[in-house]
Amino acid sequence: MATTRRIALLGTIAATALACSLTTIPDLTSGTGDGKDGADGGGPGDGGAEAAIDATAGGFCNGLGRQPSLCDDFDGLDALGKRWSIVRPFDGTFGVAIDPSVSRSAPNSLLARVEQPAPDCTYATLENSVPGAFTGTRLAYSVMIASANQLPGKSTISAQSFGKGSSLCQAFLTVVSPTSMSIGEQIIHEDGGREEADYDLPALPIGSWVSVVVDYDVMAKKLKVTVDEKNVLDVATALACPYAPGDTSVRVGLFCEPKGGTSRRLHYDDVVFDAR
Repeated sequence: MATTRRIALLGTIAATALACSLTTIPDLTSGTGDGKDGADGGGPGDGGAEAAIDATAGGFCNGLGRQPSLCDDFDGLDALGKRWSIVRPFDGTFGVAIDPSVSRSAPNSLLARVEQPAPDCTYATLENSVPGAFTGTRLAYSVMIASANQLPGKSTISAQSFGKGSSLCQAFLTVVSPTSMSIGEQIIHEDGGREEADYDLPALPIGSWVSVVVDYDVMAKKLKVTVDEKNVLDVATALACPYAPGDTSVRVGLFCEPKGGTSRRLHYDDVVFDAR
């Protein structure tokens, strides 16, 4: 399949327009203010550097035979807040929750869910930050779209970034429709300026678990996507990141879902994040 790359250079824009853009993911500083630090049983001190090295007691993570920056198979007895800096628990309308009804590695998975009527630019996500001087990341996870009507429109489902605050570089994976997907690069500058590039990808299969791996290395200038061990993208990054080496962050879930949209659900399992 031919890869299409689109590049845009944007000047300073209003923060509200950036935060709720439906053409790109908002920066990782958006959608974090109303999350719960150490939610679902963790205290405010849980998360950050401690969460970055705390692998869950579940079987998949123990079976890795190594300690990544983060591993969560959602099967351990400890709360999500022990491993994630910010948890957005399901409140009856939107958020994430452990789901024992389906899994890639038994017994549980994570369900990201947005029901209507939800407010505009709704997040149902988990986020974790790893402080340090990093230039490369690998994010691997299993994901399942149970049916086409559970993710019918454009939804960003994962992101990994370098930098902090309003100055960062990130790569984000978006399900555009049941028949297409894309991955984008984005640089957000402190003055609101923004650079973007994105690439078309094959659609994710529907109705079964799929393994996704995203390698994003701003020093080597490489962006690679693997789906079920098949290489679907391997390109040189189009944008030069000025904010690395630096801290890195990872987020999984449903990002900035629009008000008045359809209900959306997505399952995750076996999330592994490596920072280097």
